[in-house]
Amino acid sequence: MDHNHILYVVRNLELRVSGAVDMASQTELFDPPVDGISSVQFSPTDPNLLLASSWDKTVRLYDVASRQVQFRYAHRAAVLDAAFVSDSLVCSGGMVVSGGWDRRLNLWDMRSSEHRTIELPEKVFSMDTVGNKLVVGMSGRTVHIYDLRNLDLPAQHRESSKFMTRVLR
Repeated sequence: MDHNHILYVVRNLELRVSGAVDMASQTELFDPPVDGISSVQFSPTDPNLLLASSWDKTVRLYDVASRQVQFRYAHRAAVLDAAFVSDSLVCSGGMVVSGGWDRRLNLWDMRSSEHRTIELPEKVFSMDTVGNKLVVGMSGRTVHIYDLRNLDLPAQHRESSKFMTRVLR
């Protein structure tokens, strides 16, 4: 939840947004995913931008004000998480990073359809960005930490203790 919107995922397929003050007025977003929604995230800098990743192999970037999809990014398998990359690391416009069961990280330029793909050793379950770091939790108890300014190799490889990492925040 951000300070302006409350997000509802209804029956895993519908995305509805209401104002934090006026809970009675709900807005359904157009073009929802056709399979279960795996993660949602509002932009930390623009409360009208919403990311939704899905088991339908897509990441959708919504403009909440217009209720429309601005961009749709495709993976080869289910997408379990997506995150915004800090605006301080991007010249203008912004970027989105996503990952899923295709064992790939994709970095998407929000101004175009251009993207960069990084092959991973395991399926992605969760990820998060903080500052210039990207932390990726994968199957097999594997965690990679990347410096977003240099994504050629992970800055650190870690293995979670006993259990697989399901959520990073």
